[in-house]
Amino acid sequence: MHDPAFGSANLVADLRVSRSRLYAAFAGGEGIAATIRNARLDRAHERILRAPKMGFRIGSIMASCGLTDPAAFSRAFRQRFGLSPRDLLAQGVGRFDQERPRSASIM
Repeated sequence: MHDPAFGSANLVADLRVSRSRLYAAFAGGEGIAATIRNARLDRAHERILRAPKMGFRIGSIMASCGLTDPAAFSRAFRQRFGLSPRDLLAQGVGRFDQERPRSASIM
């Protein structure tokens, strides 16, 4: 997931299933790309909550989660969690078990 190029072709190879079977498995939800994006955003959210203790910066967290465009990351993060990554970091004392959307786990 940390590789920005990770996508459906990687899942097909890693899971050793056909492309059509993979897409059929995700047909009832948001789709493969959205599921991967949401998993990356969830990981970034968890790391940002830990950032004050660990000394991480938002840019390094974003990159370590396979996200490459800061503006797109901020927009998607705000849409998913209701606040920007910077606002979450500013809260600083946010609890790790803070309520957040749950998505289907693929990894």
